[in-house]
Amino acid sequence: MREKEEEKMIYELKKNEFNKCTHLIDENDPLATAVILGNNPGRIFVDDKDKPSTGLVWFKSDDIGFGLVGDGGNQTFQREIGPFIEGYIKSEAKKISWDWFEIGGTSPQWDQAVKDIFQHKGIETDEQFVYTLRESGHAALQAHQLPSGYELCEISSSLLNANEIENLSFLQGKITGYWGSINQFLEKGFGYCIVHEQKVVSVCFSDFITDKFSSTAIETLKEYEGRKLAQIVACAYVQACFQRGLTPYWDCMKGNLPSQAVAEKVGFKRLRTYYVHYFKL
Repeated sequence: MREKEEEKMIYELKKNEFNKCTHLIDENDPLATAVILGNNPGRIFVDDKDKPSTGLVWFKSDDIGFGLVGDGGNQTFQREIGPFIEGYIKSEAKKISWDWFEIGGTSPQWDQAVKDIFQHKGIETDEQFVYTLRESGHAALQAHQLPSGYELCEISSSLLNANEIENLSFLQGKITGYWGSINQFLEKGFGYCIVHEQKVVSVCFSDFITDKFSSTAIETLKEYEGRKLAQIVACAYVQACFQRGLTPYWDCMKGNLPSQAVAEKVGFKRLRTYYVHYFKL
């Protein structure tokens, strides 16, 4: 007689089951929250398929970024998650040619658990700074401050299909990297870009959306840095956040001084820090 198979301890939820995790939401973690709410693409793995108390959230469909939600003291989940990641998640990562794993939590308890679970993997840690902005603190820079020949444009359906834009694939790739599809972004997200000589040279848009926060993605082409373009496009994006009743959320690595400088010039204030851990799969 065959021995009874060991009971499965980690389950993947279907998208229509994500609402089972709403009680695990931490509003300080808009990335995981956005996936749980169904606003952004992602996958969720939990300890109990009916009444989860702990979960692992995979952000985006083409990246190996993960967040931990729920009970950071769940010892059973902690025992299971290491083999699960090194087995199933590693095999899924290979399908999209990723070999690095990045994970973060929202508490010191999760940070210590991650270090303990993956200490044999040569785990490395980066400190992240989180900034937010109140409407009263907004240091507005208007579009008329753009140099001659530059245009501030809303990221709209027509812009995302404008074949005259030389580097349209750059903008489309940034959008789909976070949202999975252009249509999903147009339904849930928003943002602005600056165009110069038929080229998108600076862009700022919502990469994750919750009921409270709009997380921020921003990039300026290297050859256009130093012209205040990032500040101007960020200000337009921030104003769009306020019009939608959302708080702008800015997240960057401690070592990313240019990103910190732009955030602070626009008026963002540092709210907190947290840690991201990563290792080679």
